[in-house]
Amino acid sequence: MPSAPELRMHEELLLMALDDEKGSIRATNFKYALCAGLLAELVLEERVTLERGSKPSKDRIIPANPKLLSDPLLDEMLRKVHGSKKPRSPKEWVSKLSGVSALRKRVGTGLVRRGVLRERNARVLLLFPWTYYPLLDPAPKRRLVERIRAAVVGDDELDERTAIVVAVASVTGVLKPVLGKQVLKDRKVRIEQIAEDQYIAAATKKAVQEAAAAAAAAGG
Repeated sequence: MPSAPELRMHEELLLMALDDEKGSIRATNFKYALCAGLLAELVLEERVTLERGSKPSKDRIIPANPKLLSDPLLDEMLRKVHGSKKPRSPKEWVSKLSGVSALRKRVGTGLVRRGVLRERNARVLLLFPWTYYPLLDPAPKRRLVERIRAAVVGDDELDERTAIVVAVASVTGVLKPVLGKQVLKDRKVRIEQIAEDQYIAAATKKAVQEAAAAAAAAGG
């Protein structure tokens, strides 16, 4: 049985979204990226499977193996999927998981415990407590960024884990602060090719679009 990766996908996506020095988030839709990463981990660990429908909206995530992964956050997500009263689409799960309390903090705290990030508590506008996660050990992020850059600027076939991270990071705006606007522009076709068969990324994009539409409607 393969060992767990150095970083889980939701951890990689949080690292990509964080400013190294300030520890603040640089991507508006990062929480959907985290949720997509969690769902993708359950798929790759074969705890859930995808049942294809006649169209993407008819796809369903089906519980497969309830065995826990010894990761508190992933195990909570696993229980949610296996405890659901009805099968849901990937888009529905990304949207539903985005409502999990303190998701950013929980992923960040896990990386603090492992010495990748440090925790800095402050107050926004001198009133609201907020936690920032500056980089402590640059090595894991450096390896991550090198891998993602090589995937985007190169033309080799990618492993599934890297392809999912690139695709999800792209549709949630997490890829831009890591690679820069020019690289995204120059490699637009390559990024689209990577994302083409990644149903979790497509589901995440739909969840982001629906949330934006709902916010716009509520605002006026």
